[in-house]
Amino acid sequence: MSRFSDLSSYKGILPYSSELFGVYQPLLGWKSARTVHRFFGGYGIDRAQLYASSVNRFASSLPIQIDGQVINIGQLTPATYAPQPGPIFNSVLLREIAHVLPAQYSDSVWEQLTPDLVQRTLDGPVKTAAITEYATLWHQQNNTRAGGTQNEAAKVITTKLQHETALASLLLDFKTRGAIGDLKHIIYDSLQFKSLGDIFGPGTSDNPFDTIDPHQDLDRVGLSPIGLVHLFREYFFELDTFLGVPVSHVWLSPGASVELVEVSTRKTTIEQTIEASTQVVRKSATTNTTQDDLSEAVKQDNQQNTKLGATANSNQNWAWGSANESASFGLDTTQQNARENTHKQMRQQTQTLSEEITTNYKTTLKTVTENTDVSSKRYLLANTTDHLINYELRRKMRQLGVQVQDVGTYMCWQTYVDDAGKTLGIANLIHITKPPDIPANPNPQSVPVPEARVKADPVTINWQYTFDDNQCPSFVPILVVQLIAPRSGYLFDKAEIVVASGPNWGFSYRNQDVSTTPEGELNITSVLVGLNGGFTDDSNPNLTLQFTPYYVPSKALLKSVNDQNAQLASAATSEHNLAFQEAYFAAATDRIKQARDIKPRPYDELREEERIVVYRALLQDMLTKGIQFPDDRTRHVVSELLNSIFDIDKMLYFVAPEWWRPRLHGAAPDLIPLTNPDGTPQYGSDGKPLMIPDPAHVLGNEVQAGVSWGGAEADRDANYYITGDSTPARLGSSLGWLLQLDGDSLRNAFLNSPWVKAVIPIRPHHERAALNWLQQVEGTNGIGPTDMYAGPEPEFAGLTILQALQKLADAVDAKHSESVTTHPYTDPSDPASTVTSTPVDVVYEQGFDPLQGGFRIAPSAPPKNNFEIFDQWIEILPSDQVVPVEVTYDPKTGRQL
Repeated sequence: MSRFSDLSSYKGILPYSSELFGVYQPLLGWKSARTVHRFFGGYGIDRAQLYASSVNRFASSLPIQIDGQVINIGQLTPATYAPQPGPIFNSVLLREIAHVLPAQYSDSVWEQLTPDLVQRTLDGPVKTAAITEYATLWHQQNNTRAGGTQNEAAKVITTKLQHETALASLLLDFKTRGAIGDLKHIIYDSLQFKSLGDIFGPGTSDNPFDTIDPHQDLDRVGLSPIGLVHLFREYFFELDTFLGVPVSHVWLSPGASVELVEVSTRKTTIEQTIEASTQVVRKSATTNTTQDDLSEAVKQDNQQNTKLGATANSNQNWAWGSANESASFGLDTTQQNARENTHKQMRQQTQTLSEEITTNYKTTLKTVTENTDVSSKRYLLANTTDHLINYELRRKMRQLGVQVQDVGTYMCWQTYVDDAGKTLGIANLIHITKPPDIPANPNPQSVPVPEARVKADPVTINWQYTFDDNQCPSFVPILVVQLIAPRSGYLFDKAEIVVASGPNWGFSYRNQDVSTTPEGELNITSVLVGLNGGFTDDSNPNLTLQFTPYYVPSKALLKSVNDQNAQLASAATSEHNLAFQEAYFAAATDRIKQARDIKPRPYDELREEERIVVYRALLQDMLTKGIQFPDDRTRHVVSELLNSIFDIDKMLYFVAPEWWRPRLHGAAPDLIPLTNPDGTPQYGSDGKPLMIPDPAHVLGNEVQAGVSWGGAEADRDANYYITGDSTPARLGSSLGWLLQLDGDSLRNAFLNSPWVKAVIPIRPHHERAALNWLQQVEGTNGIGPTDMYAGPEPEFAGLTILQALQKLADAVDAKHSESVTTHPYTDPSDPASTVTSTPVDVVYEQGFDPLQGGFRIAPSAPPKNNFEIFDQWIEILPSDQVVPVEVTYDPKTGRQL
């Protein structure tokens, strides 16, 4: 393969595709009143917060005496500024030593750091602070909860005193070893504010731009409402084809034949079938086609690049880049810078995309012995000679030429819109799931509760007593009855004695054998039945008694039954909750998958919506300035005025990166503080409150339902959910961005952007009118009669900035007039004849014209050509075609002949 150096043979080939590209370049000098007002608004808020935070750094000694309802206030004096140590070295010792040392640092300040100073500080302020803090902690512990002891407060104070004494030893050790760098870091660098001058900066200037270094900071300040857009068109030429390196090898013996089946994979089809409960089958197919053409790949890459400006137009779709701001108003200078930026952007882009296209091709070659229709391309090779034939299969390559032409320049109005995406609505996914088919209140089969009282079988007692005046005058024993509980776990409670026959005397029983259960209940196993009071007559009665015992369940039995029922209920509840949890997470998984599978809306529609909200904000800003009650008629007039001067349809906007104001709109789970049982917050080792996800907003139990490698359980606000079959999360998911389900990466960047820089091109031949109008809207700060232009262009010497802008406007006007003026050009197919064309469209008449050197940064010498081809390069792309080439080899050396 040889290098392509002579391109003259390809002269006259017409381009098969093109792509517009623009470079925007702001101009310095004119300070926009609207932009300055916007800047001062944010600057004022930051300054006010700085004032509020600095007030808390002052220590005051207030002479106040309170006597009942009377307060006496003595003479008030200005407070003293007290530096505060940072959280790492939060120490009484360091704070007191910092008060002693000078506020302005020098290496000589450490002469005052002596062992005597450290010892006095430990004996004085450190001890006093420890005693005061101990008393406070002890009272807090005894007032907030019962059981508080002085040991807890003493432990806290002991830890702090150990920290103070360790720091004292550390300071003296650093002083002895001369480690002044460590001392400076501990005491001076750890202070939040060393002095008020460090807070507010030097001087008393109320203008933040007064402190800007004009040699270092001016090129980073975008205040000018005026800029230039240089338009370029990238042309793609199909120059030639050639055979590349071999991809496979086939050999044929004499009389043999082989069939080659070429399978080229260039298209992926995903088909999904969803069957609803009504037996209606819906099919949706998604086709992803890999671009195999460089021009289409460039267009697609421009639409997906979040760093380019965006515009929406039914007739034109431009890709926009941005160059550094320029203090030069010379058209040639800005045009050179734009050409250089365009060359770098386009060359890098096409080279990257051509490499991606190269890796996209995958060709499989199969050798078969039978005719099987498995591919769209089949090749039959036969050897009819008497010797061995070798074939190399080489891929057909495409040689593309890329040229870039300057096609015009526009003056533009630059302005800003803060939080432009706040008025855009985002999609809400409607996802309804069926609850699990289980009862809402589980009722498990429980163990029956023991009966409160059980009656045993009665015992019949037949008894005849012989009178004996001296026997048992108070209680006459009759019979010992053994008690056997009818059910396990029951204890004897009481008994009934009924006289079946004989005199109805007062019979009773007494406990005989008694023990105590572990639960403290009496376990009675026998009783003695008898007659209370003895006999009062001398008869010998025959008696028949029925003794009926009653039993109650023991505490152990009741506890056992309750425990069993509690276990059954817990198991049923766990099973019930598990079923609900499984159904819930199945629904959540399906919801995540459906949300990820939503296709982004068309690119042009999303950009058009964004352009509308930007234009809406600009129009409203123009209306509300000096107009108290804007109505539709006022809107119409202002809209027509703006549209007559500015090309609204070509408005582009640059989305500011989200890192300038992170998490302006968050979409991460809500977090709540982790608290102790008494409701007080818990703090981490860094002194910050510990945060956990709000149970009302998380997807159930993350530990049981989610699988991670530690990150899901970490304190990260931007965690998000995925499933095993969900598509990859979109740009901004790990950043906690607010994401639109049917939006693309550009829309999500727009929603989370803190501001948008809008650039509206000025219509051709209306440049001076736009300058006059912008002076009324943006003010004249920086373009007054005394503001002289200091650029390097000699033709602008002695002019004011406004005069230089007007001259630049005339140059842009003249360039546009040149772009639409027709000129005769030589016909490449017939040098004796000419064709008429504008300089912008001459490429479509003359075709490919090799550029000597490949790149021309400055416009060519007179006669000046502002619309010439200034950049050129060659790209090599593979095709899907493979060509067999017969080759021979030297049998001795093995090299190809």
